[in-house]
Amino acid sequence: MCDVSLSDDVLAHVVQRLWWRLGTVEPGLDDDEIERVVAAVGAPLPRQFELFLRSGLPVGERWWNWPADPAGVVAGSRQWLRRTLAFGVVHRDYWQPSFGDRPSCIDTAVEQAWSVIETLPPLLPLYAHRCVVADGIEPSPVLSVWQFDDTIPYGTDLIDWIGREFDIRPDTYDAPAMRDIAGWSAAFDLNFDADAL
Repeated sequence: MCDVSLSDDVLAHVVQRLWWRLGTVEPGLDDDEIERVVAAVGAPLPRQFELFLRSGLPVGERWWNWPADPAGVVAGSRQWLRRTLAFGVVHRDYWQPSFGDRPSCIDTAVEQAWSVIETLPPLLPLYAHRCVVADGIEPSPVLSVWQFDDTIPYGTDLIDWIGREFDIRPDTYDAPAMRDIAGWSAAFDLNFDADAL
């Protein structure tokens, strides 16, 4: 079991190093702003993601602007996810057993697959096409969602993700093992082999 207080301290340390590297960082979200994000998401935020948002917000085109418009961020990420799914179904013949039997009509197939995706826990956009899984289980993995047939685990938690994305690693931290993500594992056909990360 992960020591939560130790994990929080390590996350604060690596995030501070990340902010130093990036240079342009705005103040983190306060309690009221966090409540707006939770309301927009419609689910509790993963612990590390909330701490990340409270610690400061980097400025740049690849970072999602949570403080300005949480509902817009959620809507924009959902639209992007739907377009990605539709592209895969239409142009790459993408289909997963979790979607059920594939309809012959392509529009019906897209709608059927999307109806399954809509039931899954939220994916919270973090940086470019990196997303944090908000399924209520800690730690929350980070996924790189480029296309539905090109999605990979990109961090077992936020600390692990920062290390992989920005090469900022704590001196001592044992990242948790990658875990299965109910629903999303089947939707993306994710590989959770120990060597996948």
